[in-house]
Amino acid sequence: AGTYYNGEKISIESTVRWRLQPILFARMKVTYDYIRLPDPHPTSSVLFVNPTIELTFTKKLFWTTDIQFNSQNANLGINSRFQWRYAPMSDFFVIYVDNYRTDDFGPKTRGLFVKLTYWLNI
Repeated sequence: AGTYYNGEKISIESTVRWRLQPILFARMKVTYDYIRLPDPHPTSSVLFVNPTIELTFTKKLFWTTDIQFNSQNANLGINSRFQWRYAPMSDFFVIYVDNYRTDDFGPKTRGLFVKLTYWLNI
């Protein structure tokens, strides 16, 4: 609890992590903020939920999915990334990003990206 600009803010946060070496890492993070500002500003509450799952298939293949729900802007975001480390410090990524409005679950943005990095040892 404390001050927030010229008002007050109360926050509660909880994180649970679970690791199954070397295959799985899972995390669930929940944050709740209650914000009260002086008149004429309305009182507001914000809920943020963020589960994450990381899977390691081999020493060179990884898959990570991150989901975010934010009540402030009524958004549900999904970010899923497949990573292949084909050489030291050199990676190939396939990334899927999806965002939804939570009021009618209509898609806001959606994308599929490919990224290639290569370490030049000069």
